[in-house]
Amino acid sequence: MLILRFETELGHGVYSHLGVPHDFMNEVRHPGPRRDQGLAGWWATNTIEERAQYLYGFDSVKQARSWFYDKEVLQTMQDWGCILKVLYVPEEDIEVGYAQTVFLPGSSKLLETFAPTDLHSRAFPRVIKGLKTKANEYEATL
Repeated sequence: MLILRFETELGHGVYSHLGVPHDFMNEVRHPGPRRDQGLAGWWATNTIEERAQYLYGFDSVKQARSWFYDKEVLQTMQDWGCILKVLYVPEEDIEVGYAQTVFLPGSSKLLETFAPTDLHSRAFPRVIKGLKTKANEYEATL
């Protein structure tokens, strides 16, 4: 499965390591994992130590665009050195929520990197579709 994730070039999340304030974007559009009802089962059945092993991302362009809807915010993130990674992650290591997706990074494979502002380009969904084919080919070799 493909996962889209915004990170620093060192692989750190944008909130914890870039200093992006949580109110930098609309809180209603992106609840924390505890408030994402799609992750309720995952939250309830994993300890804090287990949850700390997961990273956050998105399972679709639509989910990512809903969270990072402001092009100015994406430009600022890009100016701060943030990148958008597209990863392959086995489905058993993923929990998909309504607003975000959590995944175990140990089994992930980097397929491509993009500038954050590429998220809203018209061609981006087609690029992701092509990467899904690449991910399927990779998965077939496992």
